[in-house]
Amino acid sequence: MKTKFLIIFLLILTSSCKNREDIQATWIGAYSLSQETSHFAPHSAIHQILTFRTDSAFVVERIICDSVFISKAHYKFEKGVLYLGDKKEAIKVELNSDSLVIIGDDNRQRVYKKLKNINLPDHNKEIKYTGNTYVINSQQGTDTIKFLSNNTYLSKMENIDRCWDQINHSGYEILFLGGFESPTLVLKHVRGDSLEFSSYAQEEHSVSLRKLNKNVW
Repeated sequence: MKTKFLIIFLLILTSSCKNREDIQATWIGAYSLSQETSHFAPHSAIHQILTFRTDSAFVVERIICDSVFISKAHYKFEKGVLYLGDKKEAIKVELNSDSLVIIGDDNRQRVYKKLKNINLPDHNKEIKYTGNTYVINSQQGTDTIKFLSNNTYLSKMENIDRCWDQINHSGYEILFLGGFESPTLVLKHVRGDSLEFSSYAQEEHSVSLRKLNKNVW
C-alpha cells in the first residue's frame, strides 16, 4: 500500500514539474476570441507578452498608445491552472506545443504564440527609428512611414500620424506600430538597411521595413 501511494505521489510531482517546464518560455499575444452565438469570431490583437521563468513571470503590456508597462510576479502553474502573485484567482489555461490560451469566465479566449529563440549575429546595437523613413511591406500591403518622434510616425498611405513603441524584452526586439488593431512585431533579421519581422495572428506573417534616404519623402 505504501508503495502504491509513493508511485501516485511521484506521478503527481512529475506532472507538476512538466507543467512548469512546458510553460517556461516567452509567449506573444496573437489574438482574442469571444463567443458569439454558436461560433468564435476573432477580435483585435493582444499587445501583451508573457515570459515564464523558473520562479517568476514577467508581463509586458502596452496599455495605452505610447506606454509599455512591465510587471513581475511569482507564479504557480499546475493541472491547467495558473496563479499569478498573491492573487487567489485561478486562471484557466490550455497549453500546447506552440500556443497558450487563457480562458475567461465568459469563455473569452486570449491566444498567445510561443516565440522561438532568435539569434541576431548581424545586429549588436539599438535600432534608431526616429527621423528615418521606411517602406513597409506586410500582409495589408505596402506603405511608406516616417518616424517623426520617439512615439509618433506618419503613414503616407493614410496621411495620418500614428503612435509606436520599441522595447527589448528577454532578448527579443519588439516593435508596436499603430493602434490596438495592429499586431506586435518581433525582429527576426537585420540585413543592411532592411529589417525583417514576424507578426502573429492566427498564423505567423512576415513584415519588412526597408530604410530610405532622408530626401525621398
